[in-house]
Amino acid sequence: MPYYCSKRRCKGTKKKAYGERDQCFSLVICMGKAILLSLHINHIYMESMHPTSRQRQTGRKSGKHRALLFLALLALCLSFLSCFQDDESDDNTPVVIPEGFVCVAHRGYHPKGVAENSALAYRHAKFAGFDYGETDIQWTKDDIPVCCHDEFFIDNTTKDSIHIRRHTFEELKRFDYHGTSISSLQEVMDTCKRYGLGLYLDRFTAFSKERRERIFAMIDDFGKDKVCYIFSNREKEGIKQVLEFDSCATIALLHFQRIDQELIDFANSISTSTNKIILDVDHTTNPVTVLQQYGQALKPNVNYSVFTINNKRTFKEYLPHVVSITSDLLSTGNLK
Repeated sequence: MPYYCSKRRCKGTKKKAYGERDQCFSLVICMGKAILLSLHINHIYMESMHPTSRQRQTGRKSGKHRALLFLALLALCLSFLSCFQDDESDDNTPVVIPEGFVCVAHRGYHPKGVAENSALAYRHAKFAGFDYGETDIQWTKDDIPVCCHDEFFIDNTTKDSIHIRRHTFEELKRFDYHGTSISSLQEVMDTCKRYGLGLYLDRFTAFSKERRERIFAMIDDFGKDKVCYIFSNREKEGIKQVLEFDSCATIALLHFQRIDQELIDFANSISTSTNKIILDVDHTTNPVTVLQQYGQALKPNVNYSVFTINNKRTFKEYLPHVVSITSDLLSTGNLK
């Protein structure tokens, strides 16, 4: 699932919705203040290099200039601090969880010291109150599916860039993957099955038919009803194969642009009486008003989901309109 620092998310996502959008506006204001302050300092410096008789007569005012500069710098620092404060003023608002709603842990739940996409991250996700974990799949040289967002990762010991598909799984296990060893998809599935966590499978679009069939065999053992497949709306062949494998499958259509009628028509076209279709949209380009506007145009088993939200206020605003929310930090258990 994109996350814009290393990728569906390392850094955070673009923050342009509601409480998070206010932070961006604050940052713009801060940048403006910084530019104006720099120009002011430069102007004073240039005048000091080329003094005029008038400046010499008003030299006593230099102390006032320094005081004003200090106050401007203090205001700038306070503005920057305010940019990074979440608006949690509605923390005491009662939270009503819609029936069937699920929280998805983006790359598992990975607080400090826990590697994203590792088996341990999915164990933590369950105890943090998440219902599903989202994972990205790469393939090793010996054709073993492993959980990692990118094709490369940095060995923490040597600082070398490790290209996953150029190494066997046994070789990859020897590298330091964020303080642990990289996890195979089977290891992640075993962990999720043990603790009762579902899985959102990303990067399913890049699999060959043969590789999909291998994943399907693993899913048969894991449980079809605990898996959601992530596709773009252009991957029609992959979607077709999934629906042939499981006519009751849940398919999430990953979407980064504004919702349009073409996307809705496609979602409705692959919807049947048995499957579930989710429009999994980037909340920074699809505010709540758009979800409300198009909500009436969907078939009963086509719904919306959003990613990746780490702000409580934004999470609560979307809660009544979607069937799932993907987050690095927030589950329904820590919203109250």
